[in-house]
Amino acid sequence: MVTDASQVHLPRTALAKVPRQQRSIAMVHSIIDAAKRVLEREGLEAFTTNRVAEVAGVSVGSLYQYFPNKDALLLGVVERGVREIEDLCRQSISATERVSFEETFSDLMTVLIEHLEPRRPLLREILAGTPLLSETGFVSVVESMVRDFIAELRARAQLPPLAPEASYVVVNAMAFVFLKWMTEAPAHVTRDRFLAQIARMVTTMGAQ
Repeated sequence: MVTDASQVHLPRTALAKVPRQQRSIAMVHSIIDAAKRVLEREGLEAFTTNRVAEVAGVSVGSLYQYFPNKDALLLGVVERGVREIEDLCRQSISATERVSFEETFSDLMTVLIEHLEPRRPLLREILAGTPLLSETGFVSVVESMVRDFIAELRARAQLPPLAPEASYVVVNAMAFVFLKWMTEAPAHVTRDRFLAQIARMVTTMGAQ
């Protein structure tokens, strides 16, 4: 049975067409689930539309109705993950009584890291297949989430909105540093140290 969350988490940017019926929505999610399994268990070299269709138990033609190529499939995995993370982060923001930007930001980053911690191998494979400056749409999906949450947290802390040029620098610096740490964290940069430094970086860079 397809839940409302399944519809909310559909990766609309990646899809060639948006499914409307529950059966079609379920198939899209099963294709993305299969794509994740192939990436996690077999790696990027085995990641083809034919292999994903086989693991999902659907025809390649059915897959192509929604994902026209491998890049779209990768973006679908990323976008659905981002939508799920957005829900977790919004729940965290609603539950916290903190007002300080830096404290609330650190809480939010903790939620994000704990969600992604067991998915580090998958994240590495995704990044290997979607370079940060590629035209797959990966960057815009991540940028949008980061920009929205920084704006929301600043408003909550009664801080002025960032100027467009400051927002560009802060959002892209944070996204890059976070993904770098999640996939290649050096031993001396523990989670607590990373959280402290990235919160300080975002707060300082965002200062007028």
